Amino acid sequence: MPVDAPPTRWAFPPVDHADEDGLVGVGADLEPGTILAAYRRALFPMPFGPHGPVGWWSPDPRAVVPLDGLRVSRSLRRSLRRFEIRTCDSTAEPSGCADDSAFESLYTSPPDAFPGRAPRPVAPDLQMRTFDLPNVQATHVQLVVLTNQCTGGPDFQGDQDTDPLNNSDCVTGSSEDEKLRAAALQVFSSGGSVTQAGDPPADS
Repeated sequence: MPVDAPPTRWAFPPVDHADEDGLVGVGADLEPGTILAAYRRALFPMPFGPHGPVGWWSPDPRAVVPLDGLRVSRSLRRSLRRFEIRTCDSTAEPSGCADDSAFESLYTSPPDAFPGRAPRPVAPDLQMRTFDLPNVQATHVQLVVLTNQCTGGPDFQGDQDTDPLNNSDCVTGSSEDEKLRAAALQVFSSGGSVTQAGDPPADS
């Protein structure tokens, strides 16, 4: 089941301390726990230039999107919802994990692992999540998509408008059910070393 990221070691000022530009503070880090803590306080990070420090902002007023004119973007419908993690140990697999058949299922997420909802997820249903998986020795990891927001999200099911000539159901009325967008998959090891595919072995 989903678990929260480790808590941040930073304390954010209240949003009512923001200056006239909406800046609340400067510094800290971009660890998952820090970002989640900021989002839950209505703060978002934005640096001062390409190489500047990170500022934490809470502008007032904020942009307002009228929901009666909202159209769900393709990128949102393609976001991951449910997934499976499969692993392979090339040191024990004759094929060296070159074939999908060499991978075994390690973890299958809940149907709403990334619960997203229209128009977009809000705290605490943010799209940066941590999952505690069983311990296993593996050299290769696969992320297998089971559903995206289009195929698994109830907010995107059924006809989305009143036009009888347009089928706007996310599954039957579009090709978004075959597409997926995921920003990153991070796998943390409890020991040993981790190399990218194609890197030489550590003892070579």
